[in-house]
Amino acid sequence: MPRLLPFAFIISLLLPFAPAGAQTGGIGLELNKLASVDGGCRAFFVVRNDGDTAFDSLDLDLVTFRPDGVVGARFQVELAPLAADKTVVKPFDFADVACEAIDRVLLNAVVACAPPEPAACMRMIEPTSLAAELFK
Repeated sequence: MPRLLPFAFIISLLLPFAPAGAQTGGIGLELNKLASVDGGCRAFFVVRNDGDTAFDSLDLDLVTFRPDGVVGARFQVELAPLAADKTVVKPFDFADVACEAIDRVLLNAVVACAPPEPAACMRMIEPTSLAAELFK
């Protein structure tokens, strides 16, 4: 057991040099509900930040698909600010799109994300849905 002590000491010295801003948890993105509104469809997203990093930007490129499988419309949605270890509900209006015309929603890309870069954010997002299918 005493031989492990030097290794534990070395690891404790290296911990402060872990990458700054490294997110330790995922981002849950749930399409919770679709509701008809004048001129379109309101989507309610439940966004869950399981990590210890707050986001100043989380800008997503979403694409809707109609029930026949054809691409419907494309939207850019900003879901930040998002505090660390916090869950929030963010409504977003799909203008000029009826809720009945939304069968699936594709998380096409992360347009902007801060502090991590967009590719890292895309890997952290875990899409789920209680309404139309949400996938990436």
